[in-house]
Amino acid sequence: MISTRLWIEEKRVIGVWIRPLKAISDLFDAIEANRAPVSPGDLVAKLALRLADRAEPTIANLNERIDELEENLLDETLSASKGAIADIRRSAITLRRYMFPQRDALTSFEIEDLPWLTDRDRSRIREAADRVTRLGEELDAIRDRAQVVHDQIADKRSETLNRRMFVLSVVTSIFLPLGLLTGLLGINVGGIPGTGDPWAFSIVCGLLLLLGGAQLWIFKRLGMMR
Repeated sequence: MISTRLWIEEKRVIGVWIRPLKAISDLFDAIEANRAPVSPGDLVAKLALRLADRAEPTIANLNERIDELEENLLDETLSASKGAIADIRRSAITLRRYMFPQRDALTSFEIEDLPWLTDRDRSRIREAADRVTRLGEELDAIRDRAQVVHDQIADKRSETLNRRMFVLSVVTSIFLPLGLLTGLLGINVGGIPGTGDPWAFSIVCGLLLLLGGAQLWIFKRLGMMR
């Protein structure tokens, strides 16, 4: 965004800007094509409208990008990155920082008690201010929608993480008593049952399977496997 400062008198307008501005170039082209503003108020209105014309495609592109992110959420795909959302919000905030001061400047200019400002000029300036206001409101909506998308993505990722942690907790709960049992049978002391029985290993494995199956059944009855 490039700032433009104007000093406006009845028959003279002095403009200052740092870098070339496309809206100014459009205004110069209109002057060369014999469509010059008829008054200082008309010049300000046309300049503000051209600035709005130049900003509208960028704002429309931001709307399309946020629409695409919302569609990805509806399709339950989390391909939207936080970087893309942050870029959209940053662009909306930057544009808004210029839009609302421009609206305030146009509104203040319209209500100034200037004898050389005609009713037609005031009407045109009011139209430009309304258009800038609408663009500013769209930027506010884009910023809010981006925040909603960001929150939804965070919620879905948190839900996915919680589900995975729950599964790990259930698996840990199942294998904890099994590990305790096998640990007790693996200690290197006398008195371990089945030391000389060739079927002892198979019997222990069967008991472990029965114990694991019983735990799964209990967890399902308690609703912990949903």
